[in-house]
Amino acid sequence: MSETLNGQSSIFSAEIVAIELALKHVFDAGHRQVFIYTDSLSALKALSVLSDRVDSALRLLVLLQNAGISVRFIHIGVPGNEAADLAAKAACSVRSDAPVFGADLLALLRRQVLGVWQSHWDRETENKLFQIKPKIVCWQSAFSRRDEVALCRLRIGHCRLTHGFLMSRDPLPKCVADGVQLSVAHIFTACSRFSIFRFHCFGHRSLLSLDVLDDCHSLSS
Repeated sequence: MSETLNGQSSIFSAEIVAIELALKHVFDAGHRQVFIYTDSLSALKALSVLSDRVDSALRLLVLLQNAGISVRFIHIGVPGNEAADLAAKAACSVRSDAPVFGADLLALLRRQVLGVWQSHWDRETENKLFQIKPKIVCWQSAFSRRDEVALCRLRIGHCRLTHGFLMSRDPLPKCVADGVQLSVAHIFTACSRFSIFRFHCFGHRSLLSLDVLDDCHSLSS
């Protein structure tokens, strides 16, 4: 017995539907004492903790409780389990008009929205933040709001030291040690005045970019 789901369905949804199909077969055959074995630990956990994130899991739970049927975990490598996997793979080539579960649809929409967002962000190559964060991913927050504000200003390259002249109408600031335009990138990567500080903070590492301000480095340090 096999059935094809919509191509946008998740593996978790497929495992839940597989158990539901087994239940339908049990009810149609009129069996009274049945053990259903599955290699999907996530499906079993959803049933054991009364997960309400998938309606099918709740329907299964009611059916199982009313019929006295037990669902158990089985490891890979068992002949019967391997045969079930082959039947599932064979069904993949069959076209299906089955509906998509709500949770899978939300996941699909989220991936599509992130994809559109990423395509727009990929065109912002001159953006200072893009050089540090080229991928649209969720970064952790800093330990305090003060640290988060400082990190944000450094990442976009705007702070009072480098851009305060815009408010005070002073001349463009220059590095007193090197005579070039003062910027966050220059201070972190090239300024001779802060070479000792860079050595103490980053050792012999040669800083060619501001990747030290990304999520992995800045929060760990």
